Amino acid sequence: MPENQVAVKVWLARNKGEMIVCPYQPGQLTISKNACSRRHLMGKQEDLNEMQKGNDPLNYSYVRGLSLCRNCPIGKKLSVKPKHARA
Repeated sequence: MPENQVAVKVWLARNKGEMIVCPYQPGQLTISKNACSRRHLMGKQEDLNEMQKGNDPLNYSYVRGLSLCRNCPIGKKLSVKPKHARA
């Protein structure tokens, strides 16, 4: 097995608790909880300036597959920032 595949398997074993299988993306996509949270937040943002330029008639967030992440309950839960206790 190539060295980089071994490194990936070791990394995944160490970070297993931080990974999820996304039920909304095709192909059993495995992503980190952090990436899921960021995709959810990016999917909710719409860059009206880009849309008005007409460069991307399909809307950039849809092209990137973020439209699926926009209303995802998993991403919504992960994107909530925990409140820190005040000292």
